[in-house]
Amino acid sequence: MNASPSPATAPSAPACGSSRPHESAAAQVAGAATYVDDIAEVRGTLHAAPILSPVAHGRLQGVDAAPALAMPGVRGVVLAADIPATPSWPPSPTTNPSSPSTRSSTSAA
Repeated sequence: MNASPSPATAPSAPACGSSRPHESAAAQVAGAATYVDDIAEVRGTLHAAPILSPVAHGRLQGVDAAPALAMPGVRGVVLAADIPATPSWPPSPTTNPSSPSTRSSTSAA
């Protein structure tokens, strides 16, 4: 979309006190916008399903992944111990090894 900005979105328009249409608004109201659910799924796509504890403020003594691994279509189980970082919430760049700010500049993208 390299169209010239309309007068309402031109840089000279005031930032406050005037409405500006969102860049995708026209496609959305016309029914022409593409949403995630409209995109065909790539063959071999894997899905993740987080399982949360049913006990509030409980302390997990262990996790038995065998029943989940026995289910048809399950490829694997990822537990906190499988993630090389210090558990924290909310995640921060200092505790998340996949965060761009913690990757080395020589690592491959």
